Amino acid sequence: MAKPPRTSVGKGAGPPDATTRRAFEIWLAKRPREWSVTIAARAALRVLPLEDATTILPLFRAAAIARVAAKYPHRAIAFASAGLMPIAASPAASAAIYAAFSADQQYAAETGYAEAASAAVHAAATAASAINAAVMNDATRLHAGVLTAEQLTHDPLWQSSVPAELTEGWQHLVRELHARGSHWRVWTDWYENIALHEPQRGITEAEDAAFTDIPGKLPWDDGADAVNKEIARRLAELRRAKSMEIPDQSPAPVRVEERAGQIAKANDRDSPLCASERDFKAWRDPVVDHIEELTTTEFAQGTNHSRIRDRLVAFGRLLPGEIEDVKERQFRVGYEIERFEGLMKAYRSGGDDMPVLNAAQLEDLDRLRIALGIGIDKLERWAEFRKQANQSTAGEAEADRAVVSDALDDMAATMEQRPRYFDPEVPATFRFLAEAVRDPAGATRTVLYGAIKSAENVGQLSRTKGPWRRQEGRRSRREAYLEGRRDLAGRGAEQRRAGNLRRAPARLGVAEAPARGARSRRLSSARPLL
Repeated sequence: MAKPPRTSVGKGAGPPDATTRRAFEIWLAKRPREWSVTIAARAALRVLPLEDATTILPLFRAAAIARVAAKYPHRAIAFASAGLMPIAASPAASAAIYAAFSADQQYAAETGYAEAASAAVHAAATAASAINAAVMNDATRLHAGVLTAEQLTHDPLWQSSVPAELTEGWQHLVRELHARGSHWRVWTDWYENIALHEPQRGITEAEDAAFTDIPGKLPWDDGADAVNKEIARRLAELRRAKSMEIPDQSPAPVRVEERAGQIAKANDRDSPLCASERDFKAWRDPVVDHIEELTTTEFAQGTNHSRIRDRLVAFGRLLPGEIEDVKERQFRVGYEIERFEGLMKAYRSGGDDMPVLNAAQLEDLDRLRIALGIGIDKLERWAEFRKQANQSTAGEAEADRAVVSDALDDMAATMEQRPRYFDPEVPATFRFLAEAVRDPAGATRTVLYGAIKSAENVGQLSRTKGPWRRQEGRRSRREAYLEGRRDLAGRGAEQRRAGNLRRAPARLGVAEAPARGARSRRLSSARPLL
């Protein structure tokens, strides 16, 4: 994720009023270019409802260009403003077109991104006091380091409700556009999804770019009907491919996608935080210091608390670093916390195989446990996953841990033997899940739920979009095996009523275990996987 340089965040005076164009331009010129592009794009989107239906198409075009540039700062957008007139009569037109100019790398290099952005902001901010207040809120939060420019593109345009003047203007504009033809819905839906509510999640870069000339020039010279129908065609094609490409997947440690011809783990680096980065660091940094202190004193190497130390060492490895890296590791962090909490319960219960902790040690570890639990819920995907795990009534918590862990290991082994089809991170994560499930103290319902859902996710994608499906026309052993991976734990009502925790459904290919704890649990079709 692109980040503003540390030297510019929180340094110098805060932003001047956005209606003072020259002062705002000077302030922007001393900040990262991404700030100008993002602030200008959001200002242009806010003022669009004040435009007339007869002139709205080029402004939609300009606003879409500016938004793509802000949301995807890695993309080089050259000639983004080609065909747009730099002189416009209305505030909405000026804001949208100058926002597009700020996104155009060639124009910005020749004229200055801050000049174009300040022109866009000034036009929007002077059109309505509510827009000026919203612009100032954006600039102030960037200056304070509350969020980055890229994070701001995912933030609602309005912190509370949309101002009445703009709501009424938009409703009037929608009525006029729809009266001119149903093809305008492609733009009215676009605006409502990104501007009037919290921006819709799950929209891909290709879908955002479909409203611009990035994937190919749109027929602007042929009028709104031709342009809008071509955008609708692009979106339908993208969404059809998307629905075929990635089946719905459960929140789990392993969510997968097809990448470079392999089944690979989906990336969590762009996942949202339920807090600002500053707040997350304010929680994380003292926790990491506390863990380092514990691993070098009370729980240093050589003490008889090796299991506690193992969890602390894992935290010390997983929590430091860039926030994007911690997001990517959030399910590992969460699993380690689950195991740590289970271990603390075992210590408090005083089992025969547990070494004794004194009261001060228990209190210290308990403070750490509470802090970890508070912080991990700041990672949205983990928080949603844990909520679903706790609400599930499908019986994952009753699964036989030995059966589940054996199945995960067998799946990992076979994936490791097929590197052509599986990115190595997928089987490595399955090994980690198997270890967590085997942990007698740490195999909580959340841990078991995540292991089962991870196997389901791999099986789903394998059945519908496995790389081999394009390469082999006939049903193969690899497809047959992966087709049965949906229900790792088994949930037969008859088994549960009998109190038998053996979970080895035939669809998974797990041979039925003759007795709990028996060593004969095996995946009958594990070896011929793939």
